[in-house]
Amino acid sequence: MATQLYTVIRYETLKLLRSRRLLGVVVCSIILAGVAYALPTTYNGPYAGHRETRLYLEPYSSELMPEYTCIAFVTTTGLDPLSFVVQVNGSQISPSEYLVFSDGSGAILFKPNLLLSDVVVDYDFSTTPEQFAITLLDFMPMFIAILAVFLGSDSITREFSERTGFITFTNPVRKEILMLGKFASGLSGGALALFVYYIVLAGLSYFTLGSVIVYLPLSLGYAILYMFFCLAFAFLVGSVSRGITPSVVVTFAMLMLILPAVQIAGEERGENMWFVPGFAAGVVKYSLQYGHYPQDVTQGGASIFYPHLMLSAGVLAVYGLVLLLICGYLFSRREMVE
Repeated sequence: MATQLYTVIRYETLKLLRSRRLLGVVVCSIILAGVAYALPTTYNGPYAGHRETRLYLEPYSSELMPEYTCIAFVTTTGLDPLSFVVQVNGSQISPSEYLVFSDGSGAILFKPNLLLSDVVVDYDFSTTPEQFAITLLDFMPMFIAILAVFLGSDSITREFSERTGFITFTNPVRKEILMLGKFASGLSGGALALFVYYIVLAGLSYFTLGSVIVYLPLSLGYAILYMFFCLAFAFLVGSVSRGITPSVVVTFAMLMLILPAVQIAGEERGENMWFVPGFAAGVVKYSLQYGHYPQDVTQGGASIFYPHLMLSAGVLAVYGLVLLLICGYLFSRREMVE
Protein backbone atom coordinates (compact mmCIF):
# COMPACT_ATOMS: atom_id res chain seq x y z
CA MET A 1 0.00 0.00 0.00
CA ALA A 2 2.81 2.42 0.87
CA THR A 3 4.53 1.67 -2.45
CA GLN A 4 1.30 2.31 -4.36
CA LEU A 5 0.70 5.56 -2.48
CA TYR A 6 4.24 6.74 -3.22
CA THR A 7 3.79 5.89 -6.89
CA VAL A 8 0.53 7.84 -7.12
CA ILE A 9 2.02 10.85 -5.32
CA ARG A 10 5.04 10.80 -7.61
CA TYR A 11 2.88 10.51 -10.73
CA GLU A 12 0.50 13.29 -9.68
CA THR A 13 3.37 15.58 -8.71
CA LEU A 14 5.06 15.03 -12.07
CA LYS A 15 1.72 15.80 -13.72
CA LEU A 16 1.56 19.10 -11.81
CA LEU A 17 5.08 19.90 -12.95
CA ARG A 18 4.41 19.02 -16.59
CA SER A 19 1.29 21.16 -16.65
CA ARG A 20 3.30 24.01 -15.07
CA ARG A 21 0.52 24.40 -12.51
CA LEU A 22 2.98 23.96 -9.64
CA LEU A 23 5.33 26.50 -11.17
CA GLY A 24 2.39 28.84 -11.60
CA VAL A 25 1.37 28.79 -7.93
CA VAL A 26 4.97 29.35 -6.82
CA VAL A 27 5.37 32.32 -9.16
CA CYS A 28 2.00 33.68 -8.00
CA SER A 29 3.19 33.41 -4.38
CA ILE A 30 6.26 35.51 -5.14
CA ILE A 31 4.27 38.12 -7.08
CA LEU A 32 1.60 38.27 -4.38
CA ALA A 33 4.18 38.79 -1.66
CA GLY A 34 5.62 41.67 -3.67
CA VAL A 35 2.20 43.24 -4.14
CA ALA A 36 1.32 42.81 -0.45
CA TYR A 37 4.62 44.50 0.42
CA ALA A 38 4.28 47.42 -2.00
CA LEU A 39 0.57 48.19 -1.68
CA PRO A 40 0.53 49.49 1.94
CA THR A 41 3.39 51.88 1.17
CA THR A 42 1.26 53.47 -1.54
CA TYR A 43 -1.30 54.63 1.03
CA ASN A 44 0.60 54.76 4.32
CA GLY A 45 4.15 55.56 3.26
CA PRO A 46 7.30 53.50 3.90
CA TYR A 47 7.63 50.91 6.65
CA ALA A 48 10.57 52.75 8.20
CA GLY A 49 12.34 56.06 7.77
CA HIS A 50 12.49 59.68 8.88
CA ARG A 51 9.59 62.10 8.85
CA GLU A 52 8.85 65.76 9.56
CA THR A 53 5.39 66.70 10.84
CA ARG A 54 3.77 70.02 11.73
CA LEU A 55 1.87 69.68 15.01
CA TYR A 56 -1.61 70.85 15.97
CA LEU A 57 -1.55 71.72 19.67
CA GLU A 58 -4.42 71.71 22.15
CA PRO A 59 -4.63 73.02 25.73
CA TYR A 60 -3.69 70.52 28.41
CA SER A 61 -4.33 70.50 32.13
CA SER A 62 -3.55 67.82 34.73
CA GLU A 63 -3.09 67.81 38.49
CA LEU A 64 -0.50 65.06 38.14
CA MET A 65 1.64 67.07 35.70
CA PRO A 66 0.73 70.73 36.22
CA GLU A 67 3.89 71.98 34.51
CA TYR A 68 2.63 70.96 31.05
CA THR A 69 0.31 73.37 29.26
CA CYS A 70 -0.44 71.86 25.83
CA ILE A 71 -0.51 68.55 24.02
CA ALA A 72 -0.14 67.28 20.45
CA PHE A 73 -0.34 63.88 18.78
CA VAL A 74 1.77 62.23 16.10
CA THR A 75 -0.29 59.55 14.34
CA THR A 76 2.58 57.64 12.74
CA THR A 77 3.01 54.13 14.16
CA GLY A 78 6.34 52.70 15.27
CA LEU A 79 7.68 55.98 16.64
CA ASP A 80 11.14 56.20 18.19
CA PRO A 81 10.71 58.66 21.12
CA LEU A 82 14.48 59.11 21.49
CA SER A 83 14.77 60.45 17.94
CA PHE A 84 12.37 63.39 18.44
CA VAL A 85 13.66 66.86 17.57
CA VAL A 86 11.16 69.70 18.12
CA GLN A 87 11.45 73.12 16.47
CA VAL A 88 9.35 76.10 17.50
CA ASN A 89 9.19 78.95 14.98
CA GLY A 90 12.29 77.54 13.30
CA SER A 91 14.39 77.15 16.45
CA GLN A 92 15.09 73.84 18.19
CA ILE A 93 13.98 73.59 21.81
CA SER A 94 15.48 71.48 24.59
CA PRO A 95 14.07 67.97 25.23
CA SER A 96 13.48 69.09 28.82
CA GLU A 97 10.69 71.34 27.50
CA TYR A 98 8.54 68.44 26.28
CA LEU A 99 7.66 64.85 27.08
CA VAL A 100 7.11 62.14 24.47
CA PHE A 101 4.99 59.19 25.60
CA SER A 102 6.54 55.81 24.80
CA ASP A 103 3.26 53.85 25.01
CA GLY A 104 2.57 54.09 21.27
CA SER A 105 -0.08 56.83 21.61
CA GLY A 106 2.10 59.43 19.88
CA ALA A 107 1.26 62.03 22.54
CA ILE A 108 3.67 64.91 23.21
CA LEU A 109 3.29 67.23 26.20
CA PHE A 110 4.85 70.73 26.20
CA LYS A 111 5.73 72.93 29.18
CA PRO A 112 5.69 76.33 27.43
CA ASN A 113 2.43 77.58 25.97
CA LEU A 114 2.93 77.02 22.23
CA LEU A 115 -0.69 77.24 21.09
CA LEU A 116 0.06 80.22 18.82
CA SER A 117 3.47 78.93 17.67
CA ASP A 118 4.56 77.01 14.61
CA VAL A 119 5.74 73.66 15.99
CA VAL A 120 7.45 71.07 13.80
CA VAL A 121 8.79 67.70 14.95
CA ASP A 122 11.37 65.47 13.25
CA TYR A 123 11.47 61.78 14.20
CA ASP A 124 12.40 58.29 13.10
CA PHE A 125 9.80 55.56 12.79
CA SER A 126 9.85 51.85 12.08
CA THR A 127 7.12 49.24 11.79
CA THR A 128 7.70 46.31 14.14
CA PRO A 129 8.52 42.93 12.52
CA GLU A 130 5.30 41.57 14.04
CA GLN A 131 3.09 44.25 12.47
CA PHE A 132 4.99 43.94 9.19
CA ALA A 133 4.27 40.21 9.02
CA ILE A 134 0.61 40.67 10.02
CA THR A 135 0.18 43.21 7.23
CA LEU A 136 1.55 40.80 4.62
CA LEU A 137 -0.52 37.89 5.99
CA ASP A 138 -3.81 39.73 6.37
CA PHE A 139 -5.32 38.14 3.26
CA MET A 140 -3.59 34.76 3.58
CA PRO A 141 -6.79 32.71 4.22
CA MET A 142 -8.22 34.02 0.93
CA PHE A 143 -5.02 33.11 -0.92
CA ILE A 144 -5.09 29.61 0.59
CA ALA A 145 -8.69 29.12 -0.54
CA ILE A 146 -7.70 30.13 -4.09
CA LEU A 147 -4.78 27.69 -3.97
CA ALA A 148 -7.15 24.90 -2.95
CA VAL A 149 -9.49 25.71 -5.86
CA PHE A 150 -6.56 25.80 -8.27
CA LEU A 151 -4.90 22.60 -7.05
CA GLY A 152 -7.78 20.41 -5.95
CA SER A 153 -11.17 21.28 -7.39
CA ASP A 154 -10.63 19.35 -10.65
CA SER A 155 -8.25 16.62 -9.46
CA ILE A 156 -10.95 13.96 -9.06
CA THR A 157 -13.59 15.39 -11.39
CA ARG A 158 -11.20 15.33 -14.34
CA GLU A 159 -10.98 11.53 -14.18
CA PHE A 160 -14.72 11.34 -14.92
CA SER A 161 -15.34 14.38 -17.12
CA GLU A 162 -12.38 13.67 -19.44
CA ARG A 163 -12.87 9.87 -19.27
CA THR A 164 -9.28 9.27 -18.14
CA GLY A 165 -10.73 7.06 -15.43
CA PHE A 166 -11.26 4.29 -17.99
CA ILE A 167 -7.48 3.95 -18.04
CA THR A 168 -6.61 5.05 -14.48
CA PHE A 169 -9.13 2.80 -12.74
CA THR A 170 -7.88 -0.32 -14.56
CA ASN A 171 -4.60 -0.13 -12.63
CA PRO A 172 -4.30 -2.40 -9.56
CA VAL A 173 -4.65 0.56 -7.18
CA ARG A 174 -7.59 1.06 -4.86
CA LYS A 175 -9.55 4.25 -5.39
CA GLU A 176 -8.89 5.31 -1.80
CA ILE A 177 -5.12 5.11 -2.43
CA LEU A 178 -5.53 7.01 -5.67
CA MET A 179 -7.48 9.73 -3.89
CA LEU A 180 -4.95 9.98 -1.05
CA GLY A 181 -2.10 10.22 -3.54
CA LYS A 182 -3.82 13.01 -5.43
CA PHE A 183 -4.58 14.80 -2.18
CA ALA A 184 -1.02 14.47 -0.87
CA SER A 185 0.35 15.78 -4.14
CA GLY A 186 -1.97 18.80 -4.09
CA LEU A 187 -1.23 19.49 -0.42
CA SER A 188 2.51 19.31 -1.11
CA GLY A 189 2.13 21.79 -3.96
CA GLY A 190 0.12 24.16 -1.78
CA ALA A 191 2.59 23.82 1.09
CA LEU A 192 5.45 24.62 -1.30
CA ALA A 193 3.67 27.77 -2.49
CA LEU A 194 3.06 28.86 1.11
CA PHE A 195 6.65 28.09 2.09
CA VAL A 196 7.93 30.26 -0.77
CA TYR A 197 5.60 33.08 0.29
CA TYR A 198 6.87 32.95 3.88
CA ILE A 199 10.49 32.86 2.72
CA VAL A 200 9.90 35.97 0.63
CA LEU A 201 8.12 37.60 3.58
CA ALA A 202 11.06 36.85 5.88
CA GLY A 203 13.50 38.24 3.32
CA LEU A 204 11.50 41.44 2.89
CA SER A 205 11.23 41.85 6.66
CA TYR A 206 14.98 41.48 7.12
CA PHE A 207 15.72 43.78 4.17
CA THR A 208 13.30 46.49 5.35
CA LEU A 209 13.51 46.31 9.14
CA GLY A 210 16.70 44.37 9.82
CA SER A 211 14.92 41.60 11.73
CA VAL A 212 12.32 38.83 11.36
CA ILE A 213 9.63 37.81 13.85
CA VAL A 214 10.41 34.43 15.39
CA TYR A 215 6.85 33.08 15.17
CA LEU A 216 6.74 32.86 11.36
CA PRO A 217 7.18 29.03 11.38
CA LEU A 218 4.19 28.73 13.73
CA SER A 219 2.07 30.82 11.39
CA LEU A 220 3.24 28.74 8.42
CA GLY A 221 2.13 25.56 10.21
CA TYR A 222 -1.36 26.97 10.73
CA ALA A 223 -1.47 28.12 7.10
CA ILE A 224 -0.70 24.58 5.92
CA LEU A 225 -3.36 23.24 8.29
CA TYR A 226 -5.96 25.57 6.78
CA MET A 227 -4.74 24.48 3.35
CA PHE A 228 -5.43 20.90 4.47
CA PHE A 229 -9.05 21.77 5.24
CA CYS A 230 -9.64 23.79 2.05
CA LEU A 231 -8.13 21.11 -0.16
CA ALA A 232 -10.19 18.39 1.56
CA PHE A 233 -13.31 20.44 0.87
CA ALA A 234 -12.31 20.90 -2.77
CA PHE A 235 -11.78 17.14 -3.13
CA LEU A 236 -15.16 16.41 -1.54
CA VAL A 237 -16.92 18.69 -4.02
CA GLY A 238 -14.97 17.13 -6.86
CA SER A 239 -15.96 13.63 -5.79
CA VAL A 240 -19.66 14.36 -6.42
CA SER A 241 -19.44 16.94 -9.21
CA ARG A 242 -20.26 15.98 -12.78
CA GLY A 243 -17.91 18.47 -14.38
CA ILE A 244 -14.84 20.60 -13.78
CA THR A 245 -16.64 23.95 -14.02
CA PRO A 246 -19.34 23.14 -11.43
CA SER A 247 -16.65 21.79 -9.09
CA VAL A 248 -14.60 24.99 -9.38
CA VAL A 249 -17.62 27.27 -9.00
CA VAL A 250 -19.08 25.46 -5.97
CA THR A 251 -15.71 25.22 -4.19
CA PHE A 252 -14.93 28.88 -4.82
CA ALA A 253 -18.41 30.01 -3.75
CA MET A 254 -18.36 28.01 -0.52
CA LEU A 255 -14.83 28.96 0.57
CA MET A 256 -14.90 32.59 -0.56
CA LEU A 257 -18.55 33.64 -0.20
CA ILE A 258 -20.90 31.37 1.75
CA LEU A 259 -18.71 30.34 4.71
CA PRO A 260 -17.42 33.93 5.21
CA ALA A 261 -21.03 35.18 5.06
CA VAL A 262 -22.04 32.70 7.78
CA GLN A 263 -19.13 33.85 9.91
CA ILE A 264 -19.97 37.55 9.48
CA ALA A 265 -23.64 36.94 10.26
CA GLY A 266 -22.75 35.17 13.51
CA GLU A 267 -20.26 37.84 14.55
CA GLU A 268 -22.87 40.54 13.92
CA ARG A 269 -25.07 38.78 16.50
CA GLY A 270 -22.18 38.72 18.97
CA GLU A 271 -21.59 34.99 18.77
CA ASN A 272 -18.25 33.21 19.05
CA MET A 273 -17.85 31.53 15.66
CA TRP A 274 -15.02 29.22 16.76
CA PHE A 275 -16.54 26.31 14.79
CA VAL A 276 -16.38 28.12 11.43
CA PRO A 277 -13.18 27.25 9.49
CA GLY A 278 -12.67 30.82 8.30
CA PHE A 279 -12.74 32.10 11.87
CA ALA A 280 -10.30 29.40 12.95
CA ALA A 281 -8.02 30.42 10.07
CA GLY A 282 -7.45 33.72 11.86
CA VAL A 283 -4.70 31.97 13.82
CA VAL A 284 -2.55 32.26 10.69
CA LYS A 285 -1.90 35.90 11.58
CA TYR A 286 -2.78 35.98 15.29
CA SER A 287 -0.21 33.26 16.02
CA LEU A 288 2.42 35.90 15.26
CA GLN A 289 1.38 37.47 18.58
CA TYR A 290 2.04 34.26 20.48
CA GLY A 291 3.99 36.05 23.22
CA HIS A 292 1.07 38.41 23.93
CA TYR A 293 -1.87 36.67 22.31
CA PRO A 294 -5.06 38.81 22.19
CA GLN A 295 -7.85 37.83 24.56
CA ASP A 296 -11.61 37.91 24.03
CA VAL A 297 -13.14 41.24 25.01
CA THR A 298 -16.69 42.05 26.13
CA GLN A 299 -17.56 45.70 26.66
CA GLY A 300 -20.84 47.58 26.56
CA GLY A 301 -22.76 44.50 25.47
CA ALA A 302 -20.49 43.96 22.45
CA SER A 303 -17.98 41.12 22.25
CA ILE A 304 -14.83 40.62 20.22
CA PHE A 305 -13.63 37.03 19.95
CA TYR A 306 -10.26 35.74 18.80
CA PRO A 307 -9.53 32.20 17.59
CA HIS A 308 -7.77 30.09 20.23
CA LEU A 309 -4.63 28.40 19.00
CA MET A 310 -5.25 24.80 20.09
CA LEU A 311 -9.01 24.87 19.53
CA SER A 312 -8.62 26.30 16.03
CA ALA A 313 -6.02 23.69 15.13
CA GLY A 314 -8.42 20.98 16.30
CA VAL A 315 -11.33 22.47 14.33
CA LEU A 316 -9.35 22.61 11.08
CA ALA A 317 -7.85 19.15 11.55
CA VAL A 318 -11.17 17.48 12.41
CA TYR A 319 -13.03 19.15 9.56
CA GLY A 320 -10.28 18.20 7.12
CA LEU A 321 -10.14 14.56 8.23
CA VAL A 322 -13.92 14.13 8.18
CA LEU A 323 -14.20 15.68 4.72
CA LEU A 324 -11.37 13.49 3.48
CA LEU A 325 -13.02 10.33 4.81
CA ILE A 326 -16.34 11.23 3.18
CA CYS A 327 -14.54 12.04 -0.06
CA GLY A 328 -12.78 8.67 -0.02
CA TYR A 329 -16.05 6.84 0.54
CA LEU A 330 -17.91 8.67 -2.23
CA PHE A 331 -15.03 8.37 -4.67
CA SER A 332 -14.68 4.64 -4.06
CA ARG A 333 -18.37 4.08 -4.86
CA ARG A 334 -18.54 6.30 -7.91
CA GLU A 335 -18.43 4.50 -11.24
CA MET A 336 -17.54 5.57 -14.75
CA VAL A 337 -20.50 6.25 -17.03
CA GLU A 338 -20.32 5.83 -20.77
